[in-house]
Parts: sequence; structure tokens; C-alpha cells
Amino acid sequence: MKRKENIFDKIGTLIPGYIGYKERESRRNCDRQLREQISDILSKSEKKILSIFENYELEEYSKIEKIRKKISNLKDNITYSPYGATALFSDYEIKENELDKIYQQDLIIIKLVLELEEIINVGDFNQINQIISDVADSVNKRNELIKFI
Repeated sequence: MKRKENIFDKIGTLIPGYIGYKERESRRNCDRQLREQISDILSKSEKKILSIFENYELEEYSKIEKIRKKISNLKDNITYSPYGATALFSDYEIKENELDKIYQQDLIIIKLVLELEEIINVGDFNQINQIISDVADSVNKRNELIKFI
């Protein structure tokens, strides 16, 4: 009988090599790996936006450029977000329920950036902007979780 797939398993299928935050020694590496993967997906989305621009009229350029800048800023915020002196990266033993909250937020972020990548193909500017906003909110929630555990 197969065991039920948990949130950690789901993240692991989306981020190859993801081992989680359970072991203190691997936390920074795992966090870096997660950020890099998300940033890579956002980079692809940014490039996709630029290629879409080629197919739109000039009046759509400002909308496309605003979206591209939002994606670029979001990518930079994820890539260069400081680790800080949080419990996640210290010797502090993190409770299982605290880890689960971080994993849950990680999964939300990953799913959203993958959804963004798909929605860009459709070209719905409102939906793209909404997903970018949702990703930014989720990243902020994740940072707050890490900050206060």
C-alpha cells in the first residue's frame, strides 16, 4: 500500500533535489535552491513576455513593459531577499507545524509561478497581473513565517 503524498513530496516533484528544511545544515542550501528554481521560472516568464510583445500592437507595449518590470522586480526580490538572523537558519529546533507552514507557502509560490508561465501564453493582462500580485503576497507571507518562527 502506497503512503499518501504529503506537501514535502509535492514540492520535491516540482523542485528536483529539494530536501526541505528539517536538517539545520541543509536549510540555507535548500532555501537557495528553491529561490533559484523560482527565479529561473520567472526569468522564462519574463522572456516569454518579451516574445509576446513582438506579436502585439504598439499601444499594448506599455502594458507588456509594466508586466515585464513586475516580473523582473519579483524575481530580484526572491533572488536577493536577505536570510537574516531567523530561526530557520539558526541552531533553533523548528517545530513540525512551523515547517509545514513554510512548506505550504513554498508550494503555493511554486504553483503560482508555474501558473504564471502558463497564463502568459494566453495573453490575459489582468490575469497575469493578478498572479504576479498573488506571488508577491505569498513571498511576503513566507518571509513573515520565516522571520517569526
